[in-house]
Amino acid sequence: MSGVNQHYLPQFLMRGFATKGGTMKSPVYKAVEHHKSRGVMHARNVMSIGAQRNFYGKEGPESIDDAIDRLESRLAPVVRRLNLGELLSDDDIPQIASLATHLVIRAKHMRSLLEDGFREMGGLMRSYANDERLLERGAQRIDDAELERMIEEEAAKRRVTLTPGQRHLFKNRARAEIQRKKSDPVFKRELSEIIESGANRFEQEAVERSEQTHLKALGKGLDPAPRVALFQQLTWSVAHFPGEMLILSDVHVVAFSADGKGMSAVLHKDNPPALVALPISTERALIGSSVEGQLPIADDINRVGAKFAHEFFITERATEVTRALVASIGTAPTIFDDPEWREIRRTAPKED
Repeated sequence: MSGVNQHYLPQFLMRGFATKGGTMKSPVYKAVEHHKSRGVMHARNVMSIGAQRNFYGKEGPESIDDAIDRLESRLAPVVRRLNLGELLSDDDIPQIASLATHLVIRAKHMRSLLEDGFREMGGLMRSYANDERLLERGAQRIDDAELERMIEEEAAKRRVTLTPGQRHLFKNRARAEIQRKKSDPVFKRELSEIIESGANRFEQEAVERSEQTHLKALGKGLDPAPRVALFQQLTWSVAHFPGEMLILSDVHVVAFSADGKGMSAVLHKDNPPALVALPISTERALIGSSVEGQLPIADDINRVGAKFAHEFFITERATEVTRALVASIGTAPTIFDDPEWREIRRTAPKED
């Protein structure tokens, strides 16, 4: 992957979904790309699919791009062996857990979610900036315990030890100041302008902030041990779907609930779901499960993969089935349909 053309969809993974051409000494892997806005593309070299200029920052030694190269050189042989029909051994499990973790945090969809998050945060901030009851709502949420905690934090910063009487005095003064500010139109206007300005920055800088946050997370570790350990708790196997054709979406690892009905991209939850699927070729997928006997069919894996795809999926050839999946690219619910986010939006002030 080294260079400025950096793959967020690993080439070693795409090769399992491509038709091999060229020569033995210099093979060429070509795959069909299904893009949500351009339909079915002609077969292209995997070198030009799933890549973006400087996606992981500048190239060179000790860069994120270089670290990904080193990790791929360790993980790619495992995938290659499994695609040749070799059995999954106990020694492979840590590598598979590392692979799944790596692909989850590396995906371009992760950056897309972060970008959406910053824009969503800007929208929420703006709704509060336009709310005339902003100070009243904020004051209601500050109970005595919270106020005392804030006073103690401020005292600690100043290296001051307060007596119970002083804490009580400061708390009463703070309450009086809050009440005064609530009726001060100039202060309320200035506060709204500050929040509005912050909302604008969140929205305008969403792309830049998401890139910085993503690269910072990747810089801390491409396969963080806590998440690797969670994936190792699953029972892993290689599912073979002879005669069928799996697709590889640019959201590599997809998940299913215990009843097989729920689905998600494994990106934002701390705990592993009941079952995850990682296609590694047109006929094989790595399956990690905590439910004995549960196995999704190829159509289910394809359907979930296409819905959660960020931009496209690739396959060895175009068929009626893969063409039909194009319409579902990017149609899955976002992280902001999560119950916690829905509750935040529900309680936020409504814009006029």
